[in-house]
Amino acid sequence: MREFRNDIARQICALIGIDYEGIESQVPEDYKACYRTHGGDWMTWNDLVYRLLAVTNFDGDKWEGYKVDFDYENDQKITNKFRIIKV
Repeated sequence: MREFRNDIARQICALIGIDYEGIESQVPEDYKACYRTHGGDWMTWNDLVYRLLAVTNFDGDKWEGYKVDFDYENDQKITNKFRIIKV
């Protein structure tokens, strides 16, 4: 999953035309105004992509050639424990 978040962060940086410095680097000033962590520290790319994925609608548990594979406990889907796998 971390590799997937890394790929997304790299693609976001390419789209906005900035150098990608790694998944734990800080989101640049111009792009982080509404993304603060609970402690007031600026968010890393890892945090930002994690939050973006958390609010992404995976229609029918599928997303552009990938499937969201959730963990289950007592036959209940655990929505914060998932993997994205290629279908």
